[in-house]
Amino acid sequence: MKKAILSIAAIAGFTAAAQAQIKFAPEVGLNISTMKYSTNSTSSESKSLTGLKAGAFVELPFNKVVSLEPGVFYSRKGGEYSNILGTTTTTLDYVEVPVNLKFSLPLGIGGRPFVYAGPYFAYGVGGKNTLSNSLGTVSSDVNFGSGSAQMNPLDIGAQVGLGYQLPVIGLYARAQYGMGFTNLSNANNVTSTNNSNFSVSVGWQF
Repeated sequence: MKKAILSIAAIAGFTAAAQAQIKFAPEVGLNISTMKYSTNSTSSESKSLTGLKAGAFVELPFNKVVSLEPGVFYSRKGGEYSNILGTTTTTLDYVEVPVNLKFSLPLGIGGRPFVYAGPYFAYGVGGKNTLSNSLGTVSSDVNFGSGSAQMNPLDIGAQVGLGYQLPVIGLYARAQYGMGFTNLSNANNVTSTNNSNFSVSVGWQF
């Protein structure tokens, strides 16, 4: 009985210690995104579009240096391009789940720089196409689905980044670049359409 009680106490202590190491980090920032278009004969890139990014990470440490950092974010991406019809702005709203492998360098009172990389998985939940020209402005909703006139809602890609966390209070800033590998277009005459995104953000880890 005594051994059983000690075993239960040890397991409870280990669990509490593990939970104490898990850290949460709400974060908000800006995306500066573009869309890359390719056909069988040409390729082009849109002008950049600025959008909101907001959500939170959970840091699951393996040791003092290496940790796993999954998160959930709202992320607005898209781009702007011009042709003879006018200027079209495409905004795409995603629920995005990044999963980073993070490497931190504790410097004590000097703070903690870190680098990270990993995949992300995003699903489109809304968006608009807005055409502006001399006649005015016309907007339409982006339709997600598998039809030729619809856009693929799934965006899978990878990201790399770096950041710096202040000592003691847990405030940090990060910058990252992400590239989508999934073709967003279902149109027959488009070989691929991909998201490309640079973001800067600030957060508070506790």
